[in-house]
Amino acid sequence: ENSTVSIIEGHIDEKNNVISFTELTNQSTNSSAAESEFCFISVENISIYSSRKNSVIAGEFKGKFPDGSTCVNGNLYLVSQDYLSSQFNSGTSRDSIVDSSALLHLFNDKITRTNGEDMKFEWTSNSGKILVWDNNIIDQDIINIYINNSLLYSNIELTAEKQALNFSFDGGYCELVIEAVSEGSLSLNTLHAILLDSNQVFPVLTSLKKGETVTLKLFR
Repeated sequence: ENSTVSIIEGHIDEKNNVISFTELTNQSTNSSAAESEFCFISVENISIYSSRKNSVIAGEFKGKFPDGSTCVNGNLYLVSQDYLSSQFNSGTSRDSIVDSSALLHLFNDKITRTNGEDMKFEWTSNSGKILVWDNNIIDQDIINIYINNSLLYSNIELTAEKQALNFSFDGGYCELVIEAVSEGSLSLNTLHAILLDSNQVFPVLTSLKKGETVTLKLFR
């Protein structure tokens, strides 16, 4: 009954599977609310997860009123209307569909890396940054990060806030290893990370038990 169509602008980075966009204004609305009450959201470099059958856009958003003041921040999950319709028709509840862990398990292709798996990235600069946080319930997950078998950062506790960790990349190849030191109070260490090259963004999701590792292989 309050259906609203908004105008957005943004761009898709197909190479790195991320999207950025901002709601600008309403094009039309059935709501009786004043324009000043609408909360317009924006996202920057959030991940596009896709497989042969499904796609999910997932990441953090920021919301602002037309006067620029903050209205709400949170997590955004976008899935296809056809998929939602099929789930409702099969009896799946709305609450289970919007649960983040449920959305990320829609795929036949693996998104989340587990013990012993690796990811490869073509790198361009002599340094880099990795942003790390907990992508699930905050329960004191702790990680170590190694570069070329040397401990770079130890006992990093994952929180809801992104922590920026810098590293150097000399030569043509290096390996970043993420190790789960603790699974926290709940099962599994759930890391969400973003690798930042000079002009590239690479999303990383891991789900590890204590002592397990995932390797990020960087090459020129």
